[in-house]
Amino acid sequence: MMKRAVFVSVLLLLPAMASGQALTRLASSPQVVGTMTTEADVITFPIDVGIGYGSIGVEARGTWTGTVEIQCLASRAGGTYVAIQLLPRASSTPVTSFTVNGQWSGSITGCQAVRATATAAMTGTVTITMIGSFAGGGGGSGGPTTVTANQGTSPWIVAGGGTAGSPGAAVLTVQGVGSGTAVIVAPSSGAFASDGTFGLTLPATGPAIGLRAETTTPTAVTDGQQVASMADVSGRQFVVNGATDNPLVSLTGCALVSAASTNATNCKASAGNFYGFRAINTTATLYYLRMYNLASAPTCSSATGWVESIPIPASTSGAGIVSFNIHSENYSTGIGYCFTGGSSSTDNTNAATGVFGRLFYK
Repeated sequence: MMKRAVFVSVLLLLPAMASGQALTRLASSPQVVGTMTTEADVITFPIDVGIGYGSIGVEARGTWTGTVEIQCLASRAGGTYVAIQLLPRASSTPVTSFTVNGQWSGSITGCQAVRATATAAMTGTVTITMIGSFAGGGGGSGGPTTVTANQGTSPWIVAGGGTAGSPGAAVLTVQGVGSGTAVIVAPSSGAFASDGTFGLTLPATGPAIGLRAETTTPTAVTDGQQVASMADVSGRQFVVNGATDNPLVSLTGCALVSAASTNATNCKASAGNFYGFRAINTTATLYYLRMYNLASAPTCSSATGWVESIPIPASTSGAGIVSFNIHSENYSTGIGYCFTGGSSSTDNTNAATGVFGRLFYK
């Protein structure tokens, strides 16, 4: 059953929710008030095309039992409504539903439709009030907004709602200044741990900001490790390549100096990546660099582990190939080669002296 909701067209802005008071409004926030008595009841918060709502304040009053969700629909073409995360007044723990009277706030950025709906059997009557706030806020004044979170213990979470307080210990202030100037985010004095972190675990759900200060670059970084990012004075992030960031800067070489043999050689006795080679042939005969995926020197008369054969151009005045790839080829067992007079995977013909080169791998 669709319940009747009252839509107040005067536009107002969400203020802080004072303890014991109903939701109130300043300028720029649409409001909807409706009641629900059964699980089938829905109260719709209207979202006009072209209006970007940033957040919503919700209040539940009455004598009732049941479960209520505030849900968002991401596409006007349809789809599934999904419960949004709400922060209760004076709490830092987000919820996706409520079963008692109270006040909550949450983000509805990007929602094309918003509704309050009961998700479990209800008794009694609950009155739901929803007040929206436009993204970018400020009541249309165009002025800056200062947000200060005052909470006795960390983590520090900036959220709509709660009672405004005076700055004190464990206060995180986020303040934006003139265009092009970096935004400074800082905890109270002494809040950083010795390694530059807050030393705390962020909430498993809900929006949060994690801060980390670094004075030195870690000596070793593992996959998935959190490290500090850098930014210029305009707040743009950038990366400075280290010695191992570019694979072509830190490759290992394996020499090729041909002898009158099949030149069976193992370059790497374990899995690795092959990036390329250079080879100069000072003879008058075409010879072949035959690559093998093996952890030991190949048996050149065998195709076991053979990957490819690469012809090396010949000239008594010098001819050859220089071939490098940023995207390497993986050799899952090891990297080795034969250098022979024929190209087949089992050729066992000796090459000659006079070919010089190097293979590069990592």
